Amino acid sequence: HIIDANGCSTLLSFNLDQPTDLAMPTGFSPNGDGANDAYIVQGLDAFATNQLVVFNRWGSVVYERLNYKNDWNGENLQGELLPNGTYFVILRMNEGSMTLQNYVDLRR
Repeated sequence: HIIDANGCSTLLSFNLDQPTDLAMPTGFSPNGDGANDAYIVQGLDAFATNQLVVFNRWGSVVYERLNYKNDWNGENLQGELLPNGTYFVILRMNEGSMTLQNYVDLRR
C-alpha cells in the first residue's frame, strides 16, 4: 500500500502463477548417507498434480508415481534397488500441460 504526497493511495498486488526455479537433477546417489539420497525436483511443490515416469535404457518403465513428492530413492516398481546407470525421466505437471524430460545418473 503506497500513499503519495497528495494523500492518494495505490495498492499493488502480484500473483505468481509459474514457478521460476523448476529444475530436474541429472544425478543422485541413493546410498543412505543422508546426502542426495532422493530424486529432488526443485519447484515441484508448486505442482501438486504431476506424474513422474522413469525408464531404463531399453525403454521399460522401472518407476512411476502419480503426484510425485520428491521421494524416489532409486527403487523400481517392486521396491527393489535399481542398478547404477543412466535412466530417462519424464515429469508431467497439471495433466500434461507442462512436461519436462531429462536423464538421471543413478550412482549408489
